[in-house]
Amino acid sequence: MRWILIALITLAGCLPLPAGETIDRVLAVVDKEIILESDVLEMLQQFATSRNLDLTRDAGQLEAVRLEILNSLIQEKVLLTRARIDSVIVDPGKIDREVNALLADYVRKAGTEENLERIFNLTITQIRRKLRENTRNRLLTSRVTQQYLARIKVSRVDVENFYAVYRDSLPEVPAMLHCGQIFLAIDVSREGREKTRRLAQAVVDSLRSGRSDFAAMAATYSDDTGTRARAGLIGETTRGTMLREYEYAAYNLLPGEVSPPVLTELGYHIIRLEERAGEKLTTSHILFRLTPTATDEQSCLIRADSLVLALRNGADLKKLSHRLSTNPVMRQKSGDLGPLEMSQFAEQLQSVVSNMQPGAVSDPIRMVVDGKDGFVVLKLWKRIPSHAISLNQDWDKLEEFALQFKQQEELQKWIEQLKREIYIEIRPL
Repeated sequence: MRWILIALITLAGCLPLPAGETIDRVLAVVDKEIILESDVLEMLQQFATSRNLDLTRDAGQLEAVRLEILNSLIQEKVLLTRARIDSVIVDPGKIDREVNALLADYVRKAGTEENLERIFNLTITQIRRKLRENTRNRLLTSRVTQQYLARIKVSRVDVENFYAVYRDSLPEVPAMLHCGQIFLAIDVSREGREKTRRLAQAVVDSLRSGRSDFAAMAATYSDDTGTRARAGLIGETTRGTMLREYEYAAYNLLPGEVSPPVLTELGYHIIRLEERAGEKLTTSHILFRLTPTATDEQSCLIRADSLVLALRNGADLKKLSHRLSTNPVMRQKSGDLGPLEMSQFAEQLQSVVSNMQPGAVSDPIRMVVDGKDGFVVLKLWKRIPSHAISLNQDWDKLEEFALQFKQQEELQKWIEQLKREIYIEIRPL
């Protein structure tokens, strides 16, 4: 299945090779970062699988792809080094949200967490930790790149010259739809949260009094299927690889100490610090997930229905989305999705929006947005038919094309400059 391949690529560089096949020879050193031959081999295998290629039959193609992968990894390490030099940071909450969304999507496609664990031969906790590491690196390289690209601008003359040179090769502007959106996540009620917290606190009290064993409590209560059978053991972690609230609590424990209930996006955790070696921690936990009830779902649906009624009676979607959407990105954009091609809409929305007329408001649509289950309400503002791109009608799109073209040129020049400034050693085979 294609989603498994995409997930493998997302986890590239982190998944273990089969026993006896690990290749740990260093191919390149970039400042403080190293690139192992196993990293390149793993991505090479994924490249061949994704394109149904047998690279062993063409030594020239094999070497060309290997060098391309190595160069891309060197470029990534160069950007990570630049991010470290510039003290670039990313919001841990954003990392958590992206990891949660990825993991929720993988679990949904695998069917269950147990199926996902069997596919990757890793526990859910291990998959989450590896996803978090790669997501953090990806966001760091993206942030340092965007900071550089933000300084690049295009003038009106730049856009006109770009259009004059490339107008015959520019694609036709496809049919698009301009929609607004409000998203309401299904939240666990205050009473439900408190009920879960009280259960977690009762387990903490029992553990601290010595009446109960941590392994037994994990086996009985933990909703983390990946660690439940291992007495709740997560294993060794370093800063930046676990949920923010979990890390904060764990780094303030003494070995053998049990935390009070710690609330994260996953639910309430009881954390026990097993060992600490500098910045490395070994922890175990018992997870009590916050699971919405049917009443919580019905309450959210009632709120969504009231928004539909208000919008159909003339309420301003942008104002309502800015005030009520529970997705922070959507709230920041006041629910404006901008013009989108049909294929750019989520699968659940395509069949709905395809039958809508300008001004229409959809019924609430159940879907997951950034890892959160909830209801979406759509309003179609405008349908834009396909047409040949022109300066008068599509200035914004042409300006975007011209800017992207200039940014790509300048970015490659900058990366080549960084390669000359940062220590890089490529070792021969």
